[in-house]
Amino acid sequence: MKKSVGILFLCFALNGCASSPDDYMNMTPRSLCIAWYERLGGNIHAEPMGVAIDRRGIDCSPYMDAMKAAKKSRDEFYDGLKKNLETTPTKQLRCTTVGNTTTCYEY
Repeated sequence: MKKSVGILFLCFALNGCASSPDDYMNMTPRSLCIAWYERLGGNIHAEPMGVAIDRRGIDCSPYMDAMKAAKKSRDEFYDGLKKNLETTPTKQLRCTTVGNTTTCYEY
């Protein structure tokens, strides 16, 4: 029973993150093109955005400079996050608790 409830919850949770082309029908052509281009290369929202662009017959070429700038900015941001995660901390923290008092030292 618990397994069934867990699987059902997981299905609802994953479905809540998915998007459909209809979610992007009210975006301006410029915003949609930029958002789609930024997410190319593995983001789950890129495909439905591309379908919305096709359905609406949008030509994204007039926005190419803005699309490239936005993607470059987004990629640099995520590269910075990745670099921060790969950095080894240089300090360590040791805490001791005596009674109701906790003392921590950085070394």
